[in-house]
Amino acid sequence: MINIFILLLFSQFEFHCLTDTIASIPVDSFVSFKFLLRNTSGHKEVYELKTIIYQSPSNWFYLMCAKGRCVEPPISLFDTLNSNETDSSISVSCYPNNIIGNGIICLKVKALSDTTLRDSQFLYISTTGIKEVNNQKIKSLISKENYYSPFGSLTKIHNKG
Repeated sequence: MINIFILLLFSQFEFHCLTDTIASIPVDSFVSFKFLLRNTSGHKEVYELKTIIYQSPSNWFYLMCAKGRCVEPPISLFDTLNSNETDSSISVSCYPNNIIGNGIICLKVKALSDTTLRDSQFLYISTTGIKEVNNQKIKSLISKENYYSPFGSLTKIHNKG
């Protein structure tokens, strides 16, 4: 109980992801992760937001946005919040450009008045080899009780019940 109180006493902001931090998407799609940043201090504060790419295919495209401004990594954005103000416009998007692979990125936040106050959130992205159009075709076949056989042909399952 005392540890939690001390943590809240010294915490000057709240930062967390509003969406799932793990995404598996078709290669011709995109994913957007949304975040919340709240200034819990008693004064106006400027926060630095920075996206770091740890692992990614070279042609994937990333974009970080906050309050209508967008930049590509590793460029930082600065977000000014009044005391108790919340910003839920922060997002990091990934466009895999039809390239199969896996990506690990991190959104880092730090208060400029005290750079020891920092937090981060890792994001994990993997692409499937199925393009969105093909994915929809497969879903429609499955809904019609058609299934791909392990022998390479389409099999229709008849329901006798």
